Amino acid sequence: VSDSVAQERTAWAILSAYVREQDPRNRIFVLHRLDRGTSGLMMFARNKGVQEKMREGWADIVTRRSYVAVVEGVPEPAEDTLRNFLAENSRMKVYCTDALHGKEAVTHYRVLKAASDCA
Repeated sequence: VSDSVAQERTAWAILSAYVREQDPRNRIFVLHRLDRGTSGLMMFARNKGVQEKMREGWADIVTRRSYVAVVEGVPEPAEDTLRNFLAENSRMKVYCTDALHGKEAVTHYRVLKAASDCA
């Protein structure tokens, strides 16, 4: 592991260094990504074949995602469903677009608890 990778404190860098301690030829492969500043379960594969197989069927495997957020203000209505169409550019930035160019993203939300200025 190079010095620059060893100094980077990411899940990939830490796990990669660990498996290479066992055998310098060992590698790990990321199955998905988490946005910076979020938390969640990370999954890695021990070989490229498993990574490719998992990525091919990812939409069938991950059918639901749940998030908890604190927001400024109190959403109205307190429970709703939002529908948008999302696309990803070559720099892996996600943006809203129209139905012709994007994939539908459905978000169901509900306010769990509210105060005067946040929920």
